[in-house]
Parts: sequence; structure tokens; C-alpha cells
Amino acid sequence: MKNRKVKKVPLNSLTLQQHPVLMSLLMNDKRTLPAPPDYTTLSYGDIQILLDTTPVPVFQDENGDSLLLMPMPFLHHLRLHPLFNKFEVTLVNFNDPKQVRHVISTLNVLRPSVQYIDFKQLPNLLCHRINAAKQAGIPILSKKQLAHFVQLSPSAIRI
Repeated sequence: MKNRKVKKVPLNSLTLQQHPVLMSLLMNDKRTLPAPPDYTTLSYGDIQILLDTTPVPVFQDENGDSLLLMPMPFLHHLRLHPLFNKFEVTLVNFNDPKQVRHVISTLNVLRPSVQYIDFKQLPNLLCHRINAAKQAGIPILSKKQLAHFVQLSPSAIRI
């Protein structure tokens, strides 16, 4: 797909509304979202690294508003962070309205299907990575803090 532009913008400049086609795709989702974790415990640098490596797929409507092409609750939760005005995000703007349905389908149906295997064993994976990080002397958050973000009990992060 050649009809896309990438640019970095301040997070507080976005309205973060979902595209109407995305809203129709998600309207029958049967999941309840728990309260967001407290991201204020993360440093500005940690959050900015996460934002730098997570591009935001959007489509610009006729009013110039950037409409999200996949749900991104992390961005909404960051509005509560005291440094919210300093964060920047990378937008991937898909320009062609004819491709929007395809992009939404790919990001919201195909992508979770392809990535499911990566996250199916997340508690086990985190346990292995925590242990490996400790052995390698890599600084990480505690198991309790990581469990808070995954919204699991720390005891669930085990082999």
C-alpha cells in the first residue's frame, strides 16, 4: 500500500475518535474492560519508547480529524498521565478511502489472529523474561508491577 504517510505529532493534538467502519465492526464485542492500570508509575522515557514503537493507524476525514483504524486504549489511558502534553505519537495515515475497510479488517481481524500465538502464553513468557532479565542484569519492573499492567495476579506469572 503506497497511499499512506507517516508523521510524528503531539498526542494531545489528537481527538482519538474511532472510524465509523471500525465502530460497526466492534459494536458486538462482548468484553468488559477493567479499569485502566496506573500508568503514572512509568517514566516519561518508558512511555515514549512504547509510543515510538507503536504506530497509530488513522484515516483523515474531510474535517482533518484523524480517525483511529483500530482500538488503542493505551492512548486514551495516557490522558490521565501528568506528562500527557509532552508525549508524541507516530501516525500512519492511510489516505485512500477505498482501502479503509481493508486496513480495518487487517488490523482488527487478521492481526489478532496472527499475533494470538505470541500472547497466548503471556504469563509464562513474562516469568521466563523476568528471570532472564535478572540474570543478565537488565533493569525491569517488579513482577507485581508487571502483573498490574497485565491485570493479573502476580502469582499467575509463573512457569
